[in-house]
Amino acid sequence: MNAIGIVDSGLGGYTVYESLRQAYPDASFVFLADQKHAPYGNKSPEEIIAISYQNMMWFYDQGIREVILACNTASSVALEFIRPIFSEMQIHGIIDLTVEHIDLKKDDKVLILATQATINSGSYPDSIGFIEPDVKVDGIAMVDLVKHVESLSDEATVTAYLKKEFAKKPGNYSKVVLACTHYPIVKDLIAKELKGELYDSRQAIVDLLKDRDLPQGESRCYTTGNPDHAKLQVKTLFSHDQAFLKAVTEGMSSWK
Repeated sequence: MNAIGIVDSGLGGYTVYESLRQAYPDASFVFLADQKHAPYGNKSPEEIIAISYQNMMWFYDQGIREVILACNTASSVALEFIRPIFSEMQIHGIIDLTVEHIDLKKDDKVLILATQATINSGSYPDSIGFIEPDVKVDGIAMVDLVKHVESLSDEATVTAYLKKEFAKKPGNYSKVVLACTHYPIVKDLIAKELKGELYDSRQAIVDLLKDRDLPQGESRCYTTGNPDHAKLQVKTLFSHDQAFLKAVTEGMSSWK
């Protein structure tokens, strides 16, 4: 299949898929929502690497040779391990891409909102420090936010959770990075609680493919979970009537 793959732990990657579809309507994309294994952020590095390996094997078996890891957790933990294994494929992480789109100044104070695994990896402070060493960086592990998004929690529940988590790192932040593709789904709620300028990965990924001769054709969405439930989630969150096909990633050779 001549297409560009997009993979995420769940519906967060759908925001990337839709951004790419709007920017490049004639291009062919295949989105894999690995909902069976979501969330990634609370798993061990070994589990995240093994899951990412299986996902790449699935894309490889589909004939797809270019994949965007539209998942900050997988990008921060698994990318360096799976790239050498799949040397025939182009695998794009999104950490550095995202940071390069932030208008960093030396007096900035940046807050990273991410999964526990992404926070533990130190990927964002490292990438930001490489560009602007004087920037102060804090992080909050939003341990349950992916679960709230995937389970379609109501606004009051999500807002209460945000208030509780943000109270752990009070302060005035000039910039806030939504370092998980699920988080833009509740971006408006986050903006009500934090004053800093919000950044996420979507535009950075769109720009990655700019001025490229992209494969043409239809696009498809797959889930390792329940396709009917995924369709309902997308209908509820985005008001899109998007069909999902079933993907089975288990049974691929295990990473060791």
